[in-house]
Amino acid sequence: MLKKKMLKVTSRSAISSYPLPRWCLGFLLVSLSFQAFATSLEVTSKTIPRMTYLYNPYEFAKTSLETDIKNKATHLATNAIRRAKVTLEGPLTLIFDPMPTPDSKSISLQLGYPISGPVSRRGRFKIEKVPEFKCLTLRLDPQQHNTDTAWQQLYQTAQQQNLELTGEGRTVIREIDDRLEMELQLGIQ
Repeated sequence: MLKKKMLKVTSRSAISSYPLPRWCLGFLLVSLSFQAFATSLEVTSKTIPRMTYLYNPYEFAKTSLETDIKNKATHLATNAIRRAKVTLEGPLTLIFDPMPTPDSKSISLQLGYPISGPVSRRGRFKIEKVPEFKCLTLRLDPQQHNTDTAWQQLYQTAQQQNLELTGEGRTVIREIDDRLEMELQLGIQ
């Protein structure tokens, strides 16, 4: 189970217990759900510290998003732990640069994890030092809310506050106390 502190996974049994399939199901429910918000969610602003990011770039069709992300995230985490011998320091982080439009049939993104420790270059992945990221952020429960509506709320807040957008967005998926939480992050100047 993921904890809020740094996660170090080094054994085969630890890899198989990593909770990837659970968040993938929640991600699908959020991404493909069409239910409206029961209540408005709180939009806040914050700066995400710089990080070392292990990732692979992908382009997914919206229709196969859950399966594609589940498979790629599981493979990447396993590859990073076994071959690169890194410590996954944070939850799955999807980086969209540029952000997809609502009518996009496919989504281009970087799928990866914040990491720490020395890295062995064995494996198929990229590593990048990602600078700090100033953003509007919104946390949501994927069982109750729709991501399209949440993104719209972030864009509306940016427009109301006359904020300049960077064109980058992120989705962070984490498990807290046996429930799934997604945090949407819209880059601002």
